[in-house]
Amino acid sequence: MRRCKLPALVFALLLVFGCSNDSSGDGGDDDYDGLSVSEAAVYVRQMTASETVYVSDSVNGEGLWDLVDALHALYESSPDVRVTLDFSGMKKLTYLARGAFASCYALKAVVLPDTLATINGAAFYDCENLTKVSIPDTCTSISSSAFHDCKSLKSITIPSDLEYLAEYTFYGCTSLVTVNFPDQIQEIASYAFQDCTALSSVTLPKWLGTLQQMAFKGCTALSKVTFDWPDDYYIGDEKIDVTDPSTNATNLKNDGTWFEKTISRKW
Repeated sequence: MRRCKLPALVFALLLVFGCSNDSSGDGGDDDYDGLSVSEAAVYVRQMTASETVYVSDSVNGEGLWDLVDALHALYESSPDVRVTLDFSGMKKLTYLARGAFASCYALKAVVLPDTLATINGAAFYDCENLTKVSIPDTCTSISSSAFHDCKSLKSITIPSDLEYLAEYTFYGCTSLVTVNFPDQIQEIASYAFQDCTALSSVTLPKWLGTLQQMAFKGCTALSKVTFDWPDDYYIGDEKIDVTDPSTNATNLKNDGTWFEKTISRKW
């Protein structure tokens, strides 16, 4: 398979012919297996137009810092250029470090590999131009504030084996309109969706056992909250009726009857 290299003498040719010349961010060369992290960092620093960069390396979470620095440098030099990072070829990447891509304003989208198990806290904090993240079903841990203030993120599909959605995970994601929950989510923590002001409708997963207080604080557009299995939910010892999506939304929003209370299922 072809592998792009970035020696100094041929860098100009790389810019002309491109290891990644798909400006739409939706495709790539079928026989292309990507740049190393260091090569990708050099390439990103020289970008003049938005495009996808394919990365294939044997490093783990702490090995991405050169690329992160390059994203910051790109935004400083070319604030209108956006990068989609495709990490699907990084088969040894099992975690993203805490704050891995925090405040990377040049970052538009990310494809994570099917080896990823953990996204640590604030991994994409304040990535205000991030519109899409593809998270594999192998990911079983997403820590607090992972996508805090990702103001351009429009939709998210939560991995199928994730059981706990941490506090502040999507805090301030003001463009978020679609959240796809897997059945396996058992607990949604406080403030998980705080100030997601575009979120109007959610369907909570079948096996949800605990919805912590103020999970939807500040979700001013929320009009429907559907419990996929609306049986045996309680606040304290009082059984509550969660069969009406509109009433649920009213009760869960600021100053609603359930706003400052934890809802639990008694099996």
